[in-house]
Amino acid sequence: MASRPSLVESQKDRELFFCSVGVELAYLQGDVYKLLYSARAQSESTDIKADHARVLSDRMSSLRQQILLVCVFQKVTTRVIFTNNAQFETGNDVSFMHMIEGYDLLLQSHLALIYQAIPSTRGDSPLHFSDECITASRAAMEGYNTAWEKYGSRDDTAWKTLINW
Repeated sequence: MASRPSLVESQKDRELFFCSVGVELAYLQGDVYKLLYSARAQSESTDIKADHARVLSDRMSSLRQQILLVCVFQKVTTRVIFTNNAQFETGNDVSFMHMIEGYDLLLQSHLALIYQAIPSTRGDSPLHFSDECITASRAAMEGYNTAWEKYGSRDDTAWKTLINW
């Protein structure tokens, strides 16, 4: 049985790396559904779902950190500001920069979905969200607004590609 390459093993080859990121993200998305949103997960207690959400958010954050490490390894820099305030300057490899920006927006958006499973400390209303969820949601929206400012008026497919992530 063939195994998928790890992100560390694939970091020397950009195409393989982004393929590996996509596979890891697919596994993670499957676990998010299974542990937080499936019918079985919905029957779990809020404490169990919150525990699952914290584990999943750690995995998501780890994936984001691995992408950052590859940016450093590849010596390719972008102007993306990640939520951990790491910032890189513009590099020459535009396609790589678009991929990093797209993945960062996608991962930040998914973090907001994961954090929805953590109950708010402000009450039991379904309209109240946890602080983690609000922070992740705001970061995702700021990222999309920044991307719109950067790509929205361009005639090429950059915005369409970025938003489809």
